[in-house]
Amino acid sequence: MPVCKTCGHKTGFLDVIDGQCRRCRQESLEDDQRASAQEAATRKKQRDAIILTTETAPNLPVIQRLGIVSSERVFGLNAFKDMFVAVRDLAGGKSVTLEKAFQDARRDALEDIKTRASELGADAVIAISFTHSQIAAGAIHSSMVMVVATGTAVTLAPAPAASAP
Repeated sequence: MPVCKTCGHKTGFLDVIDGQCRRCRQESLEDDQRASAQEAATRKKQRDAIILTTETAPNLPVIQRLGIVSSERVFGLNAFKDMFVAVRDLAGGKSVTLEKAFQDARRDALEDIKTRASELGADAVIAISFTHSQIAAGAIHSSMVMVVATGTAVTLAPAPAASAP
């Protein structure tokens, strides 16, 4: 009769896979899932780093600058949107189409910067700046817009432990 290599329990032939009984396999799977969830939570916490447009802030003890992180987003409008933007340009007024495109590009660039900073082991990204420029493309004078976000990935001193009352 087979014996589980983990718990030593005797079990049937069909219940042992890779030397483990059904109960030990289930516990091992649950342990792996818990560890995976903890790793995902740690990665999310690292990605949700402090994001600042300033170099310093009160109570922000920067101990090491890890380097510059940047992200570029280039976008173009399809022919219909491009046509409506041209009409809005002639008529004047607010262009919701371009505003949304810029907002999406800026949001994507920030997410990219957070990811890149996290990969460096950063706790925060400081001195973030955004620039944009228009890029001429194609033979019909269509244009694309590039949004660039840059910042400095930094590590922070650990927060002091709260004293017990």
